Amino acid sequence: MNKIINLTVVTFALITIVACGNENNNEQVENEGEVNSEVDEANEINSNNNEINEVNNQETNDGNSEENESANNYDDQSLQIGETGQVSSNTGEYEITINTVEIRDDIEGEASQLDYFIVANVTVNNIGSNPIQAEDPIGTLELKRNLDGSGFSDLSSHYSEIDKIEGEIEPGEEVTGEMVFQAHDEEEQHIVIRDGLVASGAVNNQVIWSFEKTEAE
Repeated sequence: MNKIINLTVVTFALITIVACGNENNNEQVENEGEVNSEVDEANEINSNNNEINEVNNQETNDGNSEENESANNYDDQSLQIGETGQVSSNTGEYEITINTVEIRDDIEGEASQLDYFIVANVTVNNIGSNPIQAEDPIGTLELKRNLDGSGFSDLSSHYSEIDKIEGEIEPGEEVTGEMVFQAHDEEEQHIVIRDGLVASGAVNNQVIWSFEKTEAE
């Protein structure tokens, strides 16, 4: 009789252990399912965020491309004396016309440190919506004998007899005056937007006026 009772107790204990084990397994499976579900939701959110970022980046790149394309449309690297170039910069939009160029051996009795001076008669027209200082467009220009080489900036402020280009230019108005450059004796010269300003983005486009020595004599 005792053996039967003991056997019954052992059997009941085994059944209880197995049942508890199954219950723990079921809880573990449920917990793993909840974790996997949360991971899937997180992955889906990250995927959506990545798609949104890709769209935003694409829109930004498209906008920058359009701005750059618009600025590059102003590029004109084959102008001659008497022609007008349009310039877009961080100070405004304006047109520059190199009306005439003239070689001078000296100014106010002072000889050039190079071979001679070139005096350019220049008109600046403000085509933007805000006033600009005439010195800003003039300050973007330099004279080069070689487009790949260095250039020489305007020296008009050093000479009292030069009709300087200065003052405020209202939208729709223009001002005409003279620029002075030191020059080497070359058969061809170029007045250009300074490369550093274009490279830095201070000026959005390049404009080049080329002329022969005979045009300035």
